[in-house]
Amino acid sequence: MRKDFSDLTSEQQREIAALVAMPDEEINTEDIPEVLDWSRAKRGVFYRPDRRESPAGPEPQSEGERRSA
Repeated sequence: MRKDFSDLTSEQQREIAALVAMPDEEINTEDIPEVLDWSRAKRGVFYRPDRRESPAGPEPQSEGERRSA
């Protein structure tokens, strides 16, 4: 969740602050339709691995690092 809301109007910032302070049970979500059909759902569409981590393992060593090891 982003922490910087400086690009929002002061009214929008007040609304977000009020929602953050409110318990989940009190937030009205009745106008949001419930998803009942998940047959076309896709997993991992929005996932981006952290650039510091590589799924293939550590970065290969350079030629100089291999000789000194």
